Amino acid sequence: WYHNLLADPRVHVEAATANGIDEYDAIAAELPERERASRYSEIMASRPAFAAYQQESHRVLPLVTLTRASA
Repeated sequence: WYHNLLADPRVHVEAATANGIDEYDAIAAELPERERASRYSEIMASRPAFAAYQQESHRVLPLVTLTRASA
């Protein structure tokens, strides 16, 4: 999935919300290393399973951000 996003960053998102399903088109982008390190630290603090997964991995796990596409 990651390499597919790099090749074609256009995505369609379907996210469950309290009011049903929110659907929108978006553009995916990998976070630069400095932002990734900061954000990943926050994620690991709130989700220890991610920290354990990263420790077991022999690679840096990428983080991708999604930005709503303009209509």
